[in-house]
Amino acid sequence: MNTISVICISTGIGLTVFAVYMIVKVYRILRNLDGMLEDAISGTYEEKTYDESRLSKLESKLSRFLSASKLSLNRLEEQKNQIEQTVSDLSHQTKTPLANLLLYTEYLSEKKLGMEEKTLVTRIGEQTEKLNFLIQSLVKISRLENDLINVHGKKHSLNEFLKVLYETYQEKAIEKEIKIHTEFQEMWAVFDEKWTLEAVGNILDNAIKYTNSGGNVWIRAKEYELFSMIEIEDDGIGIAKEEQANIFTRFYRSQRVSQMPGVGIGLYLSRKIISLEGGYLKVISEEEKGTQFQVYLPKTET
Repeated sequence: MNTISVICISTGIGLTVFAVYMIVKVYRILRNLDGMLEDAISGTYEEKTYDESRLSKLESKLSRFLSASKLSLNRLEEQKNQIEQTVSDLSHQTKTPLANLLLYTEYLSEKKLGMEEKTLVTRIGEQTEKLNFLIQSLVKISRLENDLINVHGKKHSLNEFLKVLYETYQEKAIEKEIKIHTEFQEMWAVFDEKWTLEAVGNILDNAIKYTNSGGNVWIRAKEYELFSMIEIEDDGIGIAKEEQANIFTRFYRSQRVSQMPGVGIGLYLSRKIISLEGGYLKVISEEEKGTQFQVYLPKTET
């Protein structure tokens, strides 16, 4: 065997050994990276002190990134807990004063007062009720936005749900001489009964509120392939096209209804709740020609 052959063989062996070494090193790095990512996904990743002489720069950078991500998640969790505590304190601290105000106004309304005093007592009671409603709505919004309320969607009879909805708002409609018509049959959807009653109830409440005395409101239900749809229609004042994009934002109120009771939170809450259930809302309306709100709820659990 001549010298050139020996050199070629030695070089080949060297290259083979180097290739095996690199393969082993890359495999180890990939295994470490995989383990770090698995720990991060499962929430068990722990920050460690890594020596770059033993680890690749890629592993070291990933370690620092995951450590920073975990720190950010911990801070977000702390902030969520602080918000939850603040919301709880707000609800607790205002409950007793508001209840007392309502009690005092009820007590004064039973007394023999002059016309002016009776008017003032009535206004105090109305404003207290409005303040109480606003605070409770803000509490709900805060909890929903910070994932402090779990909306549990289960398969329910839409027929039974709509009967409860009708009965809940029938008295209010009668007081305003509004006729509620129902057009629905047995069908099913996946939703949280409590929160969906609030969401659809807000829409029905608005339909009654913004329909003139002697008007009509319809509650319908239709079934599609993926969704069951609840439709609330009225022949009320309608919504201008340029305002329809804004009605689901917080505290938005049209100038046309600024003198009527309300704080502009109901539809925002409705869309938030339906969205959490995997559904969506649509609105079809024209000024002075009534409004249709369509609530789409999934038929299967996601």
